[in-house]
Amino acid sequence: MKHLNKIRVFTFVLMLMAGGLCSTVKAQEAAIVEPDTTATDLMFLVGADNSLKALPMEDGKMEKHKNKFGKLASIVSTAATAAGALGGIGMIAGAGSSSLGAVVTGAQVMGTAANVGSLADAANTLAGAEGMDFTFDGPSSALKCKNDGKDVRVLVNLRATKREDGLALFKVIRFNKSKKDRRLQWFQTKAALINTDDSEKADKAGYLSFGYQNYGDHSSILTIPAAQLISGEYAVLYLGNMITPTLSSICYSFSVE
Repeated sequence: MKHLNKIRVFTFVLMLMAGGLCSTVKAQEAAIVEPDTTATDLMFLVGADNSLKALPMEDGKMEKHKNKFGKLASIVSTAATAAGALGGIGMIAGAGSSSLGAVVTGAQVMGTAANVGSLADAANTLAGAEGMDFTFDGPSSALKCKNDGKDVRVLVNLRATKREDGLALFKVIRFNKSKKDRRLQWFQTKAALINTDDSEKADKAGYLSFGYQNYGDHSSILTIPAAQLISGEYAVLYLGNMITPTLSSICYSFSVE
């Protein structure tokens, strides 16, 4: 009888081990499912279980910074030429690319959500927006993310052919917020410090370092280190559609609580 009981216990342990192994295999198989290439959403927050939640796309505006003189019209009218501005965008990216034109040409835009307008116009506007505030209505994003001490991952429904180009195409930012809006002051020089030895200066200005990797057939993943995340308002900027023809600004936002 004792021998039979030992066999039963051993069999039970084997069953538990097998069950645990199956669970592990299933967990490993729970990969992130890429959005369809025709999806209307461009960016998604990746959950702990690899589920996806779309980052809301917000339409904001450019405003002069407090205590900053001049009008938006004069800034735009004195913006750099297309060629010079594209070179400036390369500096904004700070990722080893000669120009945003080359970067976006190398991007594999797979979905309708990535709609890239006139790069020359966007480059001109960004070059002329130095010191301006990009503002978005409301004190917080509709998408909430808990600060659990882990990195935040954002899946983007497009990819670049090179990692350096991917780092150049996107900006991860932390807003200054008030009861009525969220805003970021645009600094080319600060943005250029992302992922460099001077990243701390960029972080203080609201520009966060992040990792970039291509994923699946047509997507990419941006990884924001947990060490950079505090409670607050955040967004991802995609330089391909960041500025609209009406000079409004676009971001993909989320809150960290």
